[in-house]
Amino acid sequence: MGYVFAILLITLMISIYMVSYHFNQKTELPESSKEKYQEAQTCTACHSKSNLKVPQEVIDKFREELL
Repeated sequence: MGYVFAILLITLMISIYMVSYHFNQKTELPESSKEKYQEAQTCTACHSKSNLKVPQEVIDKFREELL
């Protein structure tokens, strides 16, 4: 009985997620947010955060000190 309840609960949660995702995609972007949305689409800040946080010069200097 517990397994059936768990499966039903998971199915319900997935269904709620899919329905809310569907309706969220249909929602129009507010006029006041369109400029910020376009700005966010061309932002490269996240890309630069994924690069190394330590500058290459520091890494090279550290390697020289170890050798």
